[in-house]
Amino acid sequence: MQKAYLNYIKYALKQGYKIALEVEGEIVLKSSGSYKAIKDEVEAYDAEVVLIVRDVEAKETLGVAVVILEYGQEPEESIVDYTVTPYNDKWAEQYYK
Repeated sequence: MQKAYLNYIKYALKQGYKIALEVEGEIVLKSSGSYKAIKDEVEAYDAEVVLIVRDVEAKETLGVAVVILEYGQEPEESIVDYTVTPYNDKWAEQYYK
């Protein structure tokens, strides 16, 4: 099974959305469409990272997920919390099936 946070990133980008990253209350990556840039930035922190999925054209936040990476964790454990939204519900449905 693919790690949840990687699937979350790919799922958003495949649909044409952008992702911003927040660490300790500061935006560290703003509206990126680059899988590599997002993945590298998430993996650069030993802290909680918040992924914010945005529909830039509609100026709307679709979903938020909290990522914590720890050695030896199960793939689905990389996302420790996410908002309940229609977007995140669809993501979870395809990930956990």
